[in-house]
Amino acid sequence: SAISQIYYNNDELDKALEFIDIALEETSDLEIIISLKISKAQYLRKNNQIDEAFNIFQNIPEENLTLSAKNELFFIYMDNNDCNSAINLGVDLFLQMEEDSSISMAALSQLAFNIAACYNQQADVTYNEIIEYMASENQSNDLTQEFLDKCEKVKELYSLAKDYYRLSLDYDESDPPNESTKKLKKKMRSDIRKIDNQVIPLLENILK
Repeated sequence: SAISQIYYNNDELDKALEFIDIALEETSDLEIIISLKISKAQYLRKNNQIDEAFNIFQNIPEENLTLSAKNELFFIYMDNNDCNSAINLGVDLFLQMEEDSSISMAALSQLAFNIAACYNQQADVTYNEIIEYMASENQSNDLTQEFLDKCEKVKELYSLAKDYYRLSLDYDESDPPNESTKKLKKKMRSDIRKIDNQVIPLLENILK
């Protein structure tokens, strides 16, 4: 296990995986096996073997997952482009990590940023659907009303993204704070105003 960690730290991932498998063969202690499997999932994710990493977590009971393991699973969901599962896990995980004094400020800032990125992505996807509808010829009052309702959902998602970008900045110990995060937070406010001032009025004009 120690040898595998050294290889991992040196970015020699094939060797890290080789020795973590040897470690797994050398123990029958369930607690150690779970710890080693979580480490293996981390190595696999870094080696872009996302499906294999995810399969490891599927076979570990949730009650056996540490905060660090849940954090790793969160990023596996993100790497697998499953923002919905990432959010469902990440929101509660963030609260648990806030309560744990052993968790670093940097880890909290990173998790908050990526939760924000997930909300941001979900909002962008639906926003693009709205724009495509406005440019289409297949329009009706019922459909237009559905997309007006989607506007409210998008505003909610952008607002949640803004809140988590702010939390990321709150826990960011770098000096000065990350400028890209500040810009993204401002963009969320701008996108909400755009929906209110431009998109919703245009959709309302489509209503007959």
